[in-house]
Amino acid sequence: MDNENAKITFLEFYGLTLKNLIDHIPDPTFMININGEVVFWNRAMEVLTGVPAADMLGKRNYEYALPFYGERRPLLIDIVLDPNKFMPGKYYLFKKNEDIISGETIVPSLAGKRRYLWGNAKAVRNPEGEIIGAIETIRDITDTRFSEERLRLQEEKYRWFFENIQDVYYEVALDGTILELSPSVENVLGWKREELLGTKIEKLYVDPEDRKTFLKNIIHNGQVHDYELLLKHRNGSPLNVALSSKHIHASDIQSARNVGSIRDITRRKRIEAALRTSEERYRSLVENIPIAVIRISPFPNSRYLMVNSAFLRMFGYLSVDEVLATDPADIFFDPADRDGLVRRILKEADVAVQEIRLRRKNGKPIWGALTLKAVHDKESGQVVYFDCLIEDITERKKTEEEIRRLAYYDSLTGLPNRTLFIDRLQMALARAGRAKEMVVLMMFDLDLFKDVNDKMGHPAGDQLLKEVAKRLLRSLRKSDTIARLGGDEFMVIYTGVHHIKQAEFLADKLLHVFQKPFRIEKFSIRITSSIGVSVYPDDATDLNMMLHNVDIALYKAKEDGGNSVRRYIGTSEDQKAVRISRGRFSSYLYFSDE
Repeated sequence: MDNENAKITFLEFYGLTLKNLIDHIPDPTFMININGEVVFWNRAMEVLTGVPAADMLGKRNYEYALPFYGERRPLLIDIVLDPNKFMPGKYYLFKKNEDIISGETIVPSLAGKRRYLWGNAKAVRNPEGEIIGAIETIRDITDTRFSEERLRLQEEKYRWFFENIQDVYYEVALDGTILELSPSVENVLGWKREELLGTKIEKLYVDPEDRKTFLKNIIHNGQVHDYELLLKHRNGSPLNVALSSKHIHASDIQSARNVGSIRDITRRKRIEAALRTSEERYRSLVENIPIAVIRISPFPNSRYLMVNSAFLRMFGYLSVDEVLATDPADIFFDPADRDGLVRRILKEADVAVQEIRLRRKNGKPIWGALTLKAVHDKESGQVVYFDCLIEDITERKKTEEEIRRLAYYDSLTGLPNRTLFIDRLQMALARAGRAKEMVVLMMFDLDLFKDVNDKMGHPAGDQLLKEVAKRLLRSLRKSDTIARLGGDEFMVIYTGVHHIKQAEFLADKLLHVFQKPFRIEKFSIRITSSIGVSVYPDDATDLNMMLHNVDIALYKAKEDGGNSVRRYIGTSEDQKAVRISRGRFSSYLYFSDE
């Protein structure tokens, strides 16, 4: 059939009702007739490509591929009509399910950005079964792909810590089933991880009653720290361990569990036993162990009575005489820590264990696991001296801090990441609801960031992102939150707002933060930003609605040509993006010899 007849037949067959239906499909959708001529181009396609339907209807010769690839080439919709048009390497994850073909591809030029797309195409037939055209639906899966990659990197980092931690990490269900163990269990308890998973934790206890006591303690208190008990090594010998554990509540009993770490303290317990045995053996032992051992007279007017070589090395002293001339209080960063420790020891059976920040001779801080024991006079009952063991745990504390940083902060800028941002936004909305205040959420990105990466390289782009983060931090209050979600996208949470004019003032202020150029190497860069705004509770009443509205507002600001602020009013009565401000300067990027 000729082109005109093909078009008429197609439209007669599908009619106006189907056209309206396709036009309101949320996924970008377009249709061509048997001659490769565009007959439908729905609203979602207009949003995705930025090309109006009026400009695309009637186009042929693969012109509908230009918004995606910047060149004319067959798409999935063409492969449906002629499988010979398929070009190897243009699609991956390509598959065919009956008369539907699907594929994933990367398009380089959609709205100026590299995007991941998933498409489904199917032939359209008339009542006689003849193919009269084809239809293709497209879905932008870029965020999913990027999220999967970020998740993979995070999992690799956590896996490295999990596999290399010296203490034993564990997860145990309330019925005693072992759910997870780190590989270090073999070094500590002699069991391979695979031998214990799925079995009952009771098999590791020397005394089953200890398990019951431990459960009562952690369920009542929610967590325990350095809880000491005896476990069995694989060879049957008893092992002194310290458990630091937290009870994780859940809506169903099967998901509730205890998580924590097991530390082998056999060595420390043997030292403590040796201290009780004899002074001579004590002196010989403490001079040869890597743990600092000191003896001091009672507070507040205390003085050193004895220190070992490990203490000298740990705190940077050259001789015992040098230490004896100092005040024991000098090793504490905060005198309140020392006083609190003494109160604990006198209250808790004369022994206290605490992780505490201490001070070296040169003032440098270290973290120590400190065990303090009070020794009493048998007749008077008064404290004669304190014996103290100090283990340097600085490296472990650094590892714990690094794990926390990786989980909640962006590695490039040091700003909160998406996880911490969502948590702070939830808290801000809850507080604002109680106080009857507003919360302003702003999402923005940099209009010329791609040009910076292309012309100067990614290291320069990374440096620019760090400088942008610093400048924004200086423009906000300490109570506000700025987060980097990835790429050149940032989020700002502004709390304590009582009038919408405050939000508009802040948005205009942040827009003009970029008026002063940035100096990156020999380049002078002035960039503009596009900002989307959503206000609680005026524009949105919950977190998801705020995120949805601010994303639309940012899109409208970008669509407006950038260098502008748009606020999206997303109530049921009024849905529109209104312009708040436009920058009074332009972007440039040039090389300077200064």
